[in-house]
Amino acid sequence: MIAWGIINELAAEVEKLEAVTVGDCEELIALRGHLERTKIEHLQLLERTTQSLKDETASAQQSAAEELVQVTNRYENQIRSIETKYTEKITQFEQELIHRSAELTSETRKFNDLNTEHLLSVQKS
Repeated sequence: MIAWGIINELAAEVEKLEAVTVGDCEELIALRGHLERTKIEHLQLLERTTQSLKDETASAQQSAAEELVQVTNRYENQIRSIETKYTEKITQFEQELIHRSAELTSETRKFNDLNTEHLLSVQKS
């Protein structure tokens, strides 16, 4: 009888151990499934994040390129404006030089004419 009691106790312990082991296996299987789902979710999140960063980078590059074009156009317009202003000033200065040169030529002729008249009058006297 004692032996049957010990056998029954051992059988009960074996059943408990089997239940724990089976339970542990089921929990382990569930944890593995959860781990796989988590891996897939993280990979999908990584892919979305990577694509989002690529999109943002492309957008930032496009914006930078557009801004560069605008700045370049603005500077080119400023340079053309300065060139035009200085070209006008140079033209005006050249016209003033031509006018003054004509005045000096006229004054030189008058002086030469007066000088010639003076020399002729000195010679006659």
